[in-house]
Amino acid sequence: MFDRFYNMGRRASALVTVLAPALAAALVSSVSVAFAAPAAEEVAAPSEFMVKLDAFLNTKWGQYALIFIFFLMIIGYLRALFGPRGFFREKKWDEWNEEMRRKEAEAKAAREAERLADAGRTKAEKQA
Repeated sequence: MFDRFYNMGRRASALVTVLAPALAAALVSSVSVAFAAPAAEEVAAPSEFMVKLDAFLNTKWGQYALIFIFFLMIIGYLRALFGPRGFFREKKWDEWNEEMRRKEAEAKAAREAERLADAGRTKAEKQA
């Protein structure tokens, strides 16, 4: 029973470790935008690029582009956390993967040696 609570605590602490910098960055960016925003009278006209970008994002293909960018951000974030050299990568899995690669290499070498032995045997039979 207590083991379950312990694992929940570990997951929660990992979640807080991941989410805390993201929430802090969002808070800092929103505060900086709020205080750095000029008064309404001082706002310049939007550039032509921003007008075209706004028009594109309001289309169906613009929405697809936003979804694609959002998924790329999620994939990159998960890769940074759990990918090669990731912060939360399980080291035991890497050991298991290395062991399986070694076993597969040994099996491949054994198959190759058996194939060469069969080829030598059939060559000897043909000569006899």
